Amino acid sequence: MTPIKYIGKRETYIDGCYGSKIEFAQGETKLIPADLANKFLRHPDQFEPGLEDDASAVVIPPVITKKDADEDTQDIRDSISNMDAESLQDFAMTNYRIKLDKRMKIDRMRNEVVRLVDQYGTE
Repeated sequence: MTPIKYIGKRETYIDGCYGSKIEFAQGETKLIPADLANKFLRHPDQFEPGLEDDASAVVIPPVITKKDADEDTQDIRDSISNMDAESLQDFAMTNYRIKLDKRMKIDRMRNEVVRLVDQYGTE
């Protein structure tokens, strides 16, 4: 574990760049895994090595395996196969900000929504 201090300009920062979703407050030091710490330290305007004594928390980011992500995506595909036209339109608008044509046949609409899930992911 390596201490990392957030020195960026924002009051709080949630990591989205490396997918750890670790939240830092300005000036806060946290102990994080060394491989992730090395990635953060590539941004010297945002992070610097911290002191272990100042660390407020030990952070172990959740491990998301490809298998888990694939299962989640398949669960969404299964849900889509049971949605009616209105639900499909709502899903596409809510998750992807895409308005589906109401005149489309339901099978084509489902295929379009599955294509969106495959192209853009589920988050």
